[in-house]
Amino acid sequence: MLQVLTTEAGEVYVLNDGGEVDLDLGNYERYLDVTLSKDNNITTGKIYTQVIEREVSLLLVLEAFPGLCIRSSARENILARLCR
Repeated sequence: MLQVLTTEAGEVYVLNDGGEVDLDLGNYERYLDVTLSKDNNITTGKIYTQVIEREVSLLLVLEAFPGLCIRSSARENILARLCR
């Protein structure tokens, strides 16, 4: 079983493509004998960035086409909140 030592917490592991990731990912790479890239590392920052980019894109569409603010279905409840 793979053990992660608390003394190693927060350490940086550099992948073959130069991506800097948590040492845990480096341990998994060695343990599973696979080659990982920086694209295999997902952070909350990456997720937040994608969510914000999508929301901004949606708002730009809503500004360009105000008639899209239809408040009828569950899926469109998000649009309804944005259109207030």
